[in-house]
Amino acid sequence: MATRLPVFRRGRPRKRWRYVGIFSEQLMACAAIVQVGPAKQSFWALLSRSDGQMRERTRLVPHRSALELDRGLLRLRDGGVALGRERGGGAGGAGRGPPRRG
Repeated sequence: MATRLPVFRRGRPRKRWRYVGIFSEQLMACAAIVQVGPAKQSFWALLSRSDGQMRERTRLVPHRSALELDRGLLRLRDGGVALGRERGGGAGGAGRGPPRRG
């Protein structure tokens, strides 16, 4: 079981986010789950390149069943939109670094 990190560190809110972007000839999609201190939010956007229609939603109280992001996985079921994608062996990556100071 993973250890939970504190919401604050040295008096400053901990920041955490996960972002996924998908780009193809048919569509562009992005989704993120963000946490700053105790506050969480999620957002997603989907653009159909064939007709230019864009669907989007931001939730200040994220529903886990509506948007799930994990390593190599995007699962979206929200606002009449359903999208699922698992990353194969293609390009992609993740970055992690120490918190910025100042």
